[in-house]
Amino acid sequence: MKTDKASENQFAIHGVNWNDKKMVVIEDNQTCATLIQEIFEETRIQIFTALTGQNGIKLLKQNQDTDVVLLDIRLPDMDGFMVFDEIQKIKPYLPVIAITAWASAEMGYRCRKSGFYGFLLKPFDIASLLRMVNFALENKTN
Repeated sequence: MKTDKASENQFAIHGVNWNDKKMVVIEDNQTCATLIQEIFEETRIQIFTALTGQNGIKLLKQNQDTDVVLLDIRLPDMDGFMVFDEIQKIKPYLPVIAITAWASAEMGYRCRKSGFYGFLLKPFDIASLLRMVNFALENKTN
């Protein structure tokens, strides 16, 4: 991930406080999952992390008041698109942002066509990640 501390701090200065929000992160790389938690620490959002698709689905079922999901497309047990389909069954209007290091034009097209809220390539810019989650939270429907 690109660590643009100035952009991150500039975003945080604008009074972001998501202490009443929940995010599920489904990411098989523990280092990346930890980094995402650190990025969002200042926002006070409650984060639940799963390292597999199956665990992510279970986590979402246990936390149906989740406001946004960050979903890695390549997981060890399930394809991220399969996980997305299961998420849609649980909570159809939940914003799900795809994150992947395995980028291609076809992957971006498939994410948009499938209904993902957004698509970010790893390594992603911290400010872009924060803005996308902020936009998803501001425009979230039930």
